[in-house]
Amino acid sequence: IMDMIFLIDFLNNKNNLNCKLIIQGEGEAICLGELHKKVVELRLSEFVFFNNWFVDPLLNHEFYEKIDVFLVTSFWEGGPITALEAAAAGRLILGYDVGAMSDRFKHFQYIINQNFNELCESGLAIVKLNFKDRKTYLFTIREYYKINLSNAKKSERLSEIIIE
Repeated sequence: IMDMIFLIDFLNNKNNLNCKLIIQGEGEAICLGELHKKVVELRLSEFVFFNNWFVDPLLNHEFYEKIDVFLVTSFWEGGPITALEAAAAGRLILGYDVGAMSDRFKHFQYIINQNFNELCESGLAIVKLNFKDRKTYLFTIREYYKINLSNAKKSERLSEIIIE
């Protein structure tokens, strides 16, 4: 999560943009305290928001409606399932090469980054996409999800395997 705060610093303080970050979910008090300190230190208080509550899975769609880009903050994770949820919601995704990210999203520019510098360059490129290119990119991610990653498609493939 700290890298995502640094990403907002890069985008806003170094590139004069106006990006916001929502840090969603309950967390350890010590960790949240360190994140708050860094936000204040970098003068990002008007751009970084802490929503310290659990999002009911039945209301995930409401969360995804509020965001433009979903940031995968993990360095170690199996899925991440949240990236699939963001793709299903038709949101841009940005993060590191963690878990199954490469298997799922290797066809897309910007999504998978190997280090912080790549993350910053991808973030800047995504933010600077013009309206038409952004909509096309979002549509492509959403369609790719429906065709390749959705539960319906997985069930269909599993049925084919079982029948063989």
